[in-house]
Amino acid sequence: MTGLEKIIQQIQSESSARVEELLQDARQEAAQIELQGRAEGEKRAAKIAEDSRREVAQLHERAVSAAALRQKARLLQAKQQLVTEILEEARLSLVNAPEEEYFSLLADLIEKNAQPGESGVLYLNTRDRERVPPAFLKDLKARLAGSGAALALADGTRPIDGGFVLVYGGIEENCSFSALFSAARDRLQDAVCGVLFE
Repeated sequence: MTGLEKIIQQIQSESSARVEELLQDARQEAAQIELQGRAEGEKRAAKIAEDSRREVAQLHERAVSAAALRQKARLLQAKQQLVTEILEEARLSLVNAPEEEYFSLLADLIEKNAQPGESGVLYLNTRDRERVPPAFLKDLKARLAGSGAALALADGTRPIDGGFVLVYGGIEENCSFSALFSAARDRLQDAVCGVLFE
């Protein structure tokens, strides 16, 4: 072997060793990158899984909350319907009360709503106008005498469900059962709810 061949062989040997060293470094670096990539992938996969679990839990919580709200709304609606029906039954029980009880109630309401010291006109509905007991007006006059109020029964009628309308000059006071129940609706609802739901 000549000197040149030895030099070439030395260079090849060193080159091969260097190439092998570089390949080894590259393999190690590739393995390191693969490990880091795998770790990063596992980390991302775990985060995605956790985010998914959290989102599913939130969706479930929202669904349960929405269902509870719908149930409360239905319950409230049912309670309101029940209260409305009870108030309507109470109003109808007044309208359809036995005649003696009915006109006694009217006399009490008229006495309570008559204007002291004023003269007015009392309007009833057609049904009540036709069945006014003979002693009703006489008894009513006696009840109102202490306050100085005076009422005359009108010849005409008003289209009301029951109760009466008082007219003083041009001013009307609607004391029909529908108007009285409507005016006292909130108070009556509270009372009925207190009895039924508490």
